[in-house]
Amino acid sequence: MTADQYDENRNFLLAQYFRDNYNQALSSIPIINSAVTINKIEVWVTNKTGATVDVRDIVAFQDMGEAKPYSPAIQGSGNTLPYANNLNPVLNSNDLYTRLASKTYSKARYLDFSIQELTDPTKFNLVPVQDFEKTYARKLTSAEFVFDPRIGYVMLNQQLNPDEVLGVAYQYTVNGQVYQVGEFATDVPPNVDTPNVLFLKMLKSTSTRTNLPIWDLMMKNVYSLGAYQINPEDFFLDIYYLDPGGGEKRYIPADNLNGIPLIRVLGLDRLNNNLDPQPDGVFDFIPGITINPANGKVIFPVLEPFGKDLSKQFSTPAASQPYV
Repeated sequence: MTADQYDENRNFLLAQYFRDNYNQALSSIPIINSAVTINKIEVWVTNKTGATVDVRDIVAFQDMGEAKPYSPAIQGSGNTLPYANNLNPVLNSNDLYTRLASKTYSKARYLDFSIQELTDPTKFNLVPVQDFEKTYARKLTSAEFVFDPRIGYVMLNQQLNPDEVLGVAYQYTVNGQVYQVGEFATDVPPNVDTPNVLFLKMLKSTSTRTNLPIWDLMMKNVYSLGAYQINPEDFFLDIYYLDPGGGEKRYIPADNLNGIPLIRVLGLDRLNNNLDPQPDGVFDFIPGITINPANGKVIFPVLEPFGKDLSKQFSTPAASQPYV
């Protein structure tokens, strides 16, 4: 496979916070440098299966729990940790959830009025698809996804279609303090008389716009091997550069990277067979960190292995330009 064939629309970081801390969290593998432990998560996708159990109308927001909201209509609080489930705006990452849950804007909760309320310039002034999506969704079972409680990402078994929405609610602890983003199904029971919606964090909308922050939550460092139940004894992985003048090479024949195996440059060979910090020329097979053996996915310990993270390995930005 080639560098641009990452496993799209299937693997997502839960917030910009986890993106910002991803490389640092994996800088000393197999040790994970993270103070976060996610204790609970619910994952919702547009219901296209005809499911009738665990289904709800949801409204998912791009800026839910984000410290630096994209929408100018949402104000950040200065709290850098993802938090969007407290009526005190000082504790939340921004003022979106506080307003959503307040009596002043109670119509946002009701299915028939939510879009009107959210787009009203005198109230939320949000843009559909860009800032939020409303959809009829089903809650995935625990067998349909996996998540990393320390690094903060979710991996779906099934790839999403372009017109499907992905929303989540999750709860985590940091130094004994509990934080929550979005609402769990039990937080807001269905109202038969006046149909209501769940408020969630949006990880994917129905539109692919690379200029939006949500684009950065889709992981582009995960590659599907097309195989399952990978056995380390039978597995071999290497990375090659196609030199226009010299065929395939295990290294980039330029600058300070000349002669250094790409598998080491890109972070997949940092350890020896005993997990000591000494590269040995072999892929670091670490379940849950560099590979998901059950689903056959290779995970780079840097977010942009063939982009910014590769560029940083060169002596100067100019030297990297032909290769990234």
